[in-house]
Amino acid sequence: MSKYSRIYNQEHYSRWSCVQKKHAVSLYLTGDYSKSSIARDFGVSVPGLDRWIEKFSEEILSFQTNGKPLISGKSMNQSDISMAQHENQKEEKDKEIARLRHELYLSQVKNDILDAMIDIAKDEYNIDLRKKAGPQQYKKPVNKKDTKS
Repeated sequence: MSKYSRIYNQEHYSRWSCVQKKHAVSLYLTGDYSKSSIARDFGVSVPGLDRWIEKFSEEILSFQTNGKPLISGKSMNQSDISMAQHENQKEEKDKEIARLRHELYLSQVKNDILDAMIDIAKDEYNIDLRKKAGPQQYKKPVNKKDTKS
């Protein structure tokens, strides 16, 4: 397993965003839910939930109001989980849009550089590499036999 740890980044393949993990930790910190019920509802292992608790509990406890974490409630229903999954999908789409915008920017920069190279070739070496606009008609050579008057 350790030989794959460099290849697979845990956060890259995570099903849950940081907000969703903090929500699960906050539910545990309210004392209303057990680790096993939260782990089952979120689809993670109990040791995985323990890692979330270790990572986020101090941050959540620093935002407490009246001794209770900000997120509380008596029941965690399927709509909460589906909403969390929807937020995760939205976050993934936003990342994909950002990646595509970056690729578009790089291709535009490459196009500008190539245009500059063509301009330099024209100025320095008198080589015109740009295509002429529109099709050019084929001019048939004129034979003396065809031009009888």
